[in-house]
Amino acid sequence: MNRPRILVVDDNAGQRRAVERVLESAYDVDTACNGQEALTKAQPCAFDIALVDIRMPGMDGLELLSHLKANDRDLDVILMTGSASDGDSRLVRAVRGGAFYFVQKPFHRDVLLALVQRCMDLRRLRESEHAHTNQLATELDAARRFQQHMLPAMSAAYPGVELAAIYEPSLELCGDFFEYEGIQRGMALLVADVAGKGAGAAMLTGMVKQAFRSSEREAFQPAVVLQRAFDGCKIFTGERHLTACAARIRFTGNRLEVLGTYGHPPAYRITPRGELTELPPTADTLHPAFDNWGFEQKTFEFNAGDCLIVFTDGLVESRRAGDNEQFGFERVEAAIRSGPRDSASDLCKSIREALWTFQQGRPPEDDLTIVVVRRTVGA
Repeated sequence: MNRPRILVVDDNAGQRRAVERVLESAYDVDTACNGQEALTKAQPCAFDIALVDIRMPGMDGLELLSHLKANDRDLDVILMTGSASDGDSRLVRAVRGGAFYFVQKPFHRDVLLALVQRCMDLRRLRESEHAHTNQLATELDAARRFQQHMLPAMSAAYPGVELAAIYEPSLELCGDFFEYEGIQRGMALLVADVAGKGAGAAMLTGMVKQAFRSSEREAFQPAVVLQRAFDGCKIFTGERHLTACAARIRFTGNRLEVLGTYGHPPAYRITPRGELTELPPTADTLHPAFDNWGFEQKTFEFNAGDCLIVFTDGLVESRRAGDNEQFGFERVEAAIRSGPRDSASDLCKSIREALWTFQQGRPPEDDLTIVVVRRTVGA
């Protein structure tokens, strides 16, 4: 294992040698007699610590400090001075310049050894934390890519129906989730929003996907999908619950079956003539604290040209940069009414553009999912 490396910069040869003799038993020590020589030697990552005299001809220690930190931000610099006039103002300047410490000469060898050892201990701790942070970032990136892989395509077309989606996570791991599948003469859809963010929320979204997929034998009936999601929630603590909207479109009878939980924004249906209908939630929140789950599945007409719009609260709760006002349901409804209705993709993009204009460039504070399903004409 390589020993830590220390650079000693002082125009006094006796002082350089004295410091070198104190440190050389535990560290690899190099010396420089002025700032220019120090900069020549102090390439990035060449040294762990630099001991720098403040009062030197030409480039003084404070100026050298700024150059050293510019070249190697991880280099720790301890400033030394033998002048009693180097008072508080220089101390403040040294600390603001990034110095680790400011020590008065002459100093006892044990003081120097303890100071350098303390600096090295903190340096190792910083490096360990940095390595841990990098490892977490790597793992989060892998989890994010895995979660993205769980999602279906952002657009789909089945006989008689088309779908378009927008999915925007605010963090590496998203609490929003959606899934869909074409069925015989119809289509099934699930949009869910897990409370919280991060790894715990991402794990619950995986359970939601399994709940949806395991309902294939029942043709993805909304009540069955959400009942299985509710059963899966019970393995999580009370801090992890979810809201959701499940829907199934059946061409036979032109039916739209919808089941949304309380706490989830209502879905909307709009006709080619612009008639907008709110489809309010009719089921309990999917929460592990509940022993039972109550619901009422609703059925609506869904004819050729009709569009179903389902989204998470990241849409209605997004705020404007200027006055912190939320987008709100009225603006959502206005965006749906004013958007093009002859394409699921165009309507989905139009709603997102309305939000973007409203936000005035403000970054998202929550995950955002918008899904539009359109019954194609003549299906």
